[in-house]
Amino acid sequence: MTAPTLLPRTAPVPSWGSSVLVMALRNRAALMCDAELRRLSARVPELDARARDEVGMTVQRVVDAFIGGDLGQRVARDAGLAEALRVLFSLDPSGGRS
Repeated sequence: MTAPTLLPRTAPVPSWGSSVLVMALRNRAALMCDAELRRLSARVPELDARARDEVGMTVQRVVDAFIGGDLGQRVARDAGLAEALRVLFSLDPSGGRS
């Protein structure tokens, strides 16, 4: 297996654009969060609704911290970053997962 070739930093962002890539990343994160929260509920069924909601909000804040800020602008300027995110998280423009 060969490692994917990353685009040079001076190359334009892939044709589907930085905003679509960030949205795909958010969609992928949402799928992962939902799956992990369901897993937590199954493993700890005695967790009450208030605690479950608090855990969900905590997880969302962590995701927002990683994906928020100026990520879209950074991806728009850096094709290497865009390609790395696409490969690392198996993103595609149609919904966040290939």
